[in-house]
Amino acid sequence: MISYIIDGHNFIHEVPVYLELLDRNYVECQKTLYRQLQDYTQTRKVVVTLLFDGNPSWDPPKDDDNLEVCFSGNNREADDLIISLAEKWKKRSIIVVTRDHAIRNAVIAAGCQTMMPADFHELISTKKSSRPIKIGIKNKHTLSPEEVREWKEMMESELTKKKRRADNLDHESSKQN
Repeated sequence: MISYIIDGHNFIHEVPVYLELLDRNYVECQKTLYRQLQDYTQTRKVVVTLLFDGNPSWDPPKDDDNLEVCFSGNNREADDLIISLAEKWKKRSIIVVTRDHAIRNAVIAAGCQTMMPADFHELISTKKSSRPIKIGIKNKHTLSPEEVREWKEMMESELTKKKRRADNLDHESSKQN
């Protein structure tokens, strides 16, 4: 399962739709992003952790196993928390969504992948896809171990089918002779 860690404030400031909403109502902007992420996590096999700086400005629901909203509190920046989580979870398929260069460099060094907020917004706004497509991931490794396993299984299945067809053709031609 792919896990996304999202730099909430960075995401909001990078996606025009949210930036426009932010100018009108900060709390509603965060809630709207939460609802869009909730829709996304309910239709895909992904886990999303959305992180914001500071203390909670609203009380996000805690009953969703695939979507968690965290606030860094007064004494810690969300940037530090994002890097810490990426390092802690580095054995998983982690994609960190941020434009912040320092965060991107730190999480890539920890073995995670990164994605730009605009690309992730495009991904979560697409209803047609039944699984996430990695758009704009900046890392030398573009496939997660899960994706490699899925591709390998598909290829092995196709090779098995072709071998069976070839064996059947050989068997039929030997009967005719």
